[in-house]
Amino acid sequence: MCRKGVYVRSTAFKVRGEWSKEAVAEIKKSEHIALCHWWEDYLQDRSLFGKRTIEAVRPKFPEWITRTHGSLNYYMSQLFTGHGSFGHFLFGIRKRTDESCPHCGNDSDTVEHTLQTCPAWAEERTQLIAMIGPVEERALTMEFVVGAILGSERLWIAFANFAREVIKSKEDEERRRRQRSPIVFNPLPGHPGRGQTDEL
Repeated sequence: MCRKGVYVRSTAFKVRGEWSKEAVAEIKKSEHIALCHWWEDYLQDRSLFGKRTIEAVRPKFPEWITRTHGSLNYYMSQLFTGHGSFGHFLFGIRKRTDESCPHCGNDSDTVEHTLQTCPAWAEERTQLIAMIGPVEERALTMEFVVGAILGSERLWIAFANFAREVIKSKEDEERRRRQRSPIVFNPLPGHPGRGQTDEL
């Protein structure tokens, strides 16, 4: 909620001699609603970074910010952002020579590929779907996941466990790949570190 707005309006009530717990509760509620609307409008901006996260959370934004359970951990944030040990991301930052999936050979290792179709995570995916509800293969999107995990702490934990198992395995595989065949890291021209070896 907007603390400044609550403070200013509460103070005005005190000055007028109209302050009460009920009045303050109503102010907090209206300020919270106004803040939610502000964020919803702000997140409509297509030029913002973090499109994957925004698209996943925006349809359930009021529920997301008022939830009483769950916090994002490192592993969940990798799936929300698409950063980390995904071939598509690593290729984009010049840590890989291509963006293929090291687990199944698919042309592009993305969050969507990992979440929906990569056979390497079939068992983990089956366990997750058993918890969060029936869904067709390609309908298992981050937007669907957000809607599900907002439903209960049990479902939030189920997704957190899925994220931890998958991301840790992907990171281990990426570490092994780098040890087997370190590549020359070539940042964009003019950036420091040109020609350094990409090793852990």
